[in-house]
Amino acid sequence: MPADRGAEINAAIEALGLIALRGKVVTGDALHCNRRTVAAINAGGGDWCLALKGNQESLLSDARGCFGKGRCQKKAG
Repeated sequence: MPADRGAEINAAIEALGLIALRGKVVTGDALHCNRRTVAAINAGGGDWCLALKGNQESLLSDARGCFGKGRCQKKAG
């Protein structure tokens, strides 16, 4: 049975709150590449590695701009 719209993200965020994340790396597909999921992982002290798809053009452009630099630069504007 397909999950209700947004139910998978909400369930994942809830599950992240139940797991000891400190010192762990959480991986996820592009569905979980969003601020709420990252905030839940960060709140638990974990690190993350999430997939990013080309259909998120602005986010992909920002990510590409980070490679080869010491850190990401926030765009002015």
